[in-house]
Amino acid sequence: MKRIPRGFDENHPAAKWLKLQSFTSGLSLTDADVTRAKLGSLLAREYQALMPLVRWINGAFGLSG
Repeated sequence: MKRIPRGFDENHPAAKWLKLQSFTSGLSLTDADVTRAKLGSLLAREYQALMPLVRWINGAFGLSG
């Protein structure tokens, strides 16, 4: 987006991030990775690592939980 969403100050500390329309994350896995019994725990660690980003986004838009 060219401008920050309505309701946010132009000088908001996260202004450059608020202009983005989406965030993505990726993880490269081999065939062996996805067939291992520990895939669930691997994915759980990866999702846990994303929680600070999710919380920041929720907070920036006034959401909680």
